[in-house]
Amino acid sequence: MSNLATRGKDRTPEDGFITKVSRSGKILKLKWATGLEDPKGLAVANSRLYVGDTPAMFEIDLKSGDVVARHRPEDGGNGAFNDCTADLDGNVYVYSARLSTVYRLHAGRFESWKEIDTSITGGLNRLRAEIDRLLLGGWTEMDSNGDQQLGHISIVRFADKSVSRIGNTPLAHVDGLEPDGAGGYTVTD
Repeated sequence: MSNLATRGKDRTPEDGFITKVSRSGKILKLKWATGLEDPKGLAVANSRLYVGDTPAMFEIDLKSGDVVARHRPEDGGNGAFNDCTADLDGNVYVYSARLSTVYRLHAGRFESWKEIDTSITGGLNRLRAEIDRLLLGGWTEMDSNGDQQLGHISIVRFADKSVSRIGNTPLAHVDGLEPDGAGGYTVTD
């Protein structure tokens, strides 16, 4: 479970952490992985935990809870990363709000994978890798009058990186996005 750090002018740097929780919800270790800023989305792949965070996507050893790598954009600046997800091949995807770009960690290389036109997808908050596509959960979208509307679920196809959308009606501030087992999705706002 990710725990955001303090905020504002009196914040304490690197006080974000990950809590290890049992399947039944019992806290096993409150501060299992420490030294993070604002950890958000989590993904497990390649015997590692990947964490979308403001400065970088952190890579954490699943046994020890130690940070073993910090993946940053090419320019070295904060990624403003939020959610991350992993596909069946162990590729890890994370979205940079600052750069409107999905990054991919593939075979040890962290690089820009797909620049996102947020006028089509809206501002993104959630990612989910599926067999042949990456789902992008939108938080907000601006309408033609410049007013904020609820977000959509967009799709990037792995085969050609084409972008489309599931439905046309604004849906929610997409925070959680999980298959419902019946061909649809459960979305939390």
